[in-house]
Amino acid sequence: MLSTKDRAETCKDQIRAFLASNFYIADADALESHTSLLDQGIVDSAG
Repeated sequence: MLSTKDRAETCKDQIRAFLASNFYIADADALESHTSLLDQGIVDSAG
């Protein structure tokens, strides 16, 4: 069974992979947990 920390890391990895495959992101590995997708121009206010 995964620890809470391991589950959180797995979830972060899955979200990062989703963003990288569905949105243009020059360097997906550079995305931090606190990165604003709006400020970085990855998504706009319409989604």
